[in-house]
Amino acid sequence: MSFLGRLECNAIALQVADTLDAYEVTLDAWLVEPANLILYEKLSSQVEMIRVMSSSALSPATGALADLLLAHTDLTFIVLKQHLVRRDAPTEQSEQLVKAKKRHHFTLSEMRLLCVRLGTRRSS
Repeated sequence: MSFLGRLECNAIALQVADTLDAYEVTLDAWLVEPANLILYEKLSSQVEMIRVMSSSALSPATGALADLLLAHTDLTFIVLKQHLVRRDAPTEQSEQLVKAKKRHHFTLSEMRLLCVRLGTRRSS
């Protein structure tokens, strides 16, 4: 464990879970409106907050964090590419985007579940 005690790590894990909930709401809003730079900035700062809190206090979540960050990067790249390159294209979702959303949702759920589990575990 890090220099933090179990209670501090539990509290940080629950804070990360709460931040993941807020991040999911922001992401859903940004996916509807990818041109909204305010939502994009908020999304970026929430991801950075999740990364910093997780990497500094939640070593058991390292793999889940890496998966989430990769899924986030893939999803944002696909959305921005579609938004910037294909502005006049129909609004239907590509198969690539659908797969990226499913993968992101799965990794987000896994990370949230892990954080809740870490946040509610008892000291032995």
